[in-house]
Parts: sequence; structure tokens; C-alpha cells
Amino acid sequence: MLVARPSVHLYSTDWEPMNCKSAIDEQERLRISCACELQRTACSCCGNTVGYYIVHPCNRCISQNTNGHKWVFYLEDVEELPRLNSLGNGYLYWDTLKSNELDGLLFLVKSYPNHIEINR
Repeated sequence: MLVARPSVHLYSTDWEPMNCKSAIDEQERLRISCACELQRTACSCCGNTVGYYIVHPCNRCISQNTNGHKWVFYLEDVEELPRLNSLGNGYLYWDTLKSNELDGLLFLVKSYPNHIEINR
């Protein structure tokens, strides 16, 4: 959720998603309650805006204790899917991850005509 707007629910990740693109046709920059420079992110398949990328975090956000995620997706525009573990024989769960696996955790985004699904 956005701290400034708790009614907005979001997914975020620090890995560049697959099947998304910058919405470069948009001339305006997104504006939020801080001075971060944001760029809209769109589904590569349908072109709909599904979130945004934090191009340059502002000084206020850099100084705060954040999770470092720069890719942000609107909850209503994405759907999560379970991610398989490294052996491919079961689902990956936070409570079963080893510390070295956390370093390589990747969110994969699979696009569909009306939404994007995030594998985690």
C-alpha cells in the first residue's frame, strides 16, 4: 500500500519483470506525494498501464528505510501465481526459503490480454 494513500494496494519487486515495458508514449510523469521520478509500466501484450517504475527516488525516500523495490504494480491489474521451488517439485514459500535463496528471489511476470500474473 502507498503510505500517503493507504487505500491504494500494490505489489512491488526489485527485479525487472518480464513482459512489461515502459509506457514511453506518455509525455507526463506520474506524480505522487514526494519528488520521486516515476515512469508508467505497461503490459507488453495489451499496452494497458499496470504500474510504475521508480526511475529516480527522491532524497526523502532514499533517507527512509524502504525495501528498495523499484517496480510497483497496481493490485487490481495483476494476479499472483505460486512460484515453483528450485527443484520444481513444489511451491516456493517464504517460510521455507534459505537465506541464500532469498538473494536470488525473482518475480516473473506473465502477461495476458487484460492483466499480468506475477509468479513468485
